[in-house]
Order: sequence, then structure tokens, then C-alpha cells
Amino acid sequence: MDKIRRDWGFAGVLVKFKLEVGVSDEQLLTIAEPSRRNSDADLMVANTLEGSHEWACIGPMDGAYRRVSRRDLPERVLEAVAQRLEERRHG
Repeated sequence: MDKIRRDWGFAGVLVKFKLEVGVSDEQLLTIAEPSRRNSDADLMVANTLEGSHEWACIGPMDGAYRRVSRRDLPERVLEAVAQRLEERRHG
């Protein structure tokens, strides 16, 4: 994942996914956000193995991560990608 921007020159909206095992919600975000920045990804979808059937966190959206239900996740990811595309168009 870390090669997509830098080595391969991808300029589109990049979404990174992070799955962790045995960490708290706070620890998950402490791991996820630096990983997102390291990859130069626009968005991160992060969850734990234990909670993966129920929820995931997506962000940053307005500077924060939001916990969303697994059921709503696809729609929220698409909305976040569309928002990033719109921001890029209007600069």
C-alpha cells in the first residue's frame, strides 16, 4: 500500500484498510492514523477483528474518525471518496 502513491504515482483518492487484533478502540486509531499518513492515503477504514462484523472507523472526516456500522460502511466510504473528489475539484 505504501508504494501506491510514491512509487507508482497514483493521484486518485486512496483508501487504506487496517485490521488489528486485540486492541482497544483508542489503540486502533493510534495505529491507524499514522499508517494512513505514512501511505499518504486520503482515508482510512480501520477496525478490529473482534468488532469487524459490527463496525469500522472511517476518517479523517472533518478532522476525526467516525465509527459506523458494518451495514452502513460501503455507503459511508463512497460518500467520503466523493467528498474528497469534490474538494480536489474546487481546491
